[in-house]
Amino acid sequence: SNILKKNSNIKKKIGKFNFFTPKNINDFSEFVKDNNVLAFVKIPMSIQYYKIFRFIKKNNIKILSYSNLVFSYKTKDFNIWIKKYLYFPRLLKEINYILFRLFVALGIYSSVSYHFECDERRIKNIQNTFISNLQKIFPKLKLSFYDKIVRINTKYYSDTLNDNLNLSEKYIVVCDSPLVHPAITKFEGKVKKEAGEKYYKELFNFLKMLEKIFKLEIIFCAHPKGEYKNFKNFDLIENNFKVTFGKTKHYISQSKFVLFQASSTIHDAIVLEKPIMQYNSKLISKLTQNKIIDYNSKFNCTIINVEDAKLIDSSIYEKIKLEKKNYSYYKDGLIGFKKGEKDLNQIVDYIKEYI
Repeated sequence: SNILKKNSNIKKKIGKFNFFTPKNINDFSEFVKDNNVLAFVKIPMSIQYYKIFRFIKKNNIKILSYSNLVFSYKTKDFNIWIKKYLYFPRLLKEINYILFRLFVALGIYSSVSYHFECDERRIKNIQNTFISNLQKIFPKLKLSFYDKIVRINTKYYSDTLNDNLNLSEKYIVVCDSPLVHPAITKFEGKVKKEAGEKYYKELFNFLKMLEKIFKLEIIFCAHPKGEYKNFKNFDLIENNFKVTFGKTKHYISQSKFVLFQASSTIHDAIVLEKPIMQYNSKLISKLTQNKIIDYNSKFNCTIINVEDAKLIDSSIYEKIKLEKKNYSYYKDGLIGFKKGEKDLNQIVDYIKEYI
């Protein structure tokens, strides 16, 4: 925001939208007087922006927020949890968040008037917090961070309404969670070279076995932040299979089935009703193993250890195809709970009708 800085105001029109950048609080104040304002606030919840949040409170501007993505889990590993919260930038962020919530409870900052949320599990978590339960007992205290939560569809589901995808079964698609990733290194340290080389050799053997059984091309959808080049044996994958970045949804639509560990792109496979299967290994990080467990608790799909490649045969496809019924409730209830409606349209329609 430029509100806290010396800058000339900018007013311009892009498409159907007018954009206005206030040069200071007074400039913003004039704008608010002349317009009926609802605010999607995208600045951090931090005391650094105290003036802006106080201004929003004093002018009774309704704050709106939304989340249209489903997130996987909270780690159950105590050692990782400790490292995560002792990491200074994260700790500072948490302190800022706690202070911000305290200021909301004290009436110094505004609460979020309407939060549009796609994740049923997260809605239940919010509604069952200590503060939310206390709010139910003492409604006049205004302790809750969200005044009202409105359910919307996910981005995964909404995108399929926009896309004209021609479905086929040409490939076996791997949605990879990389062995080495900055978040993993931060909390678990560097992966030992020997373990990494062994893992990629085992993963290669596993994928080669699937290729041989089903006589289909393997598409390896790599993570953009994965540090694959650290290991020479990743060359086995790169030289034998097609490795892509940024085209995961396209290849999922062309897949016979999809392999994943803990990638959120698996939601696209579920929306498109593709059979799914998880792959695991004793050589991967604790963080990824925890995520695999969490996803499996929702999908109840087959998990294969890459070290057990020789145990796989063609019957596994019929098994994972039947398992689609295990997560049909997830597709219908959690990803797209209102048929044929796009997430952002739901928000606009609600604002028009109720706010």
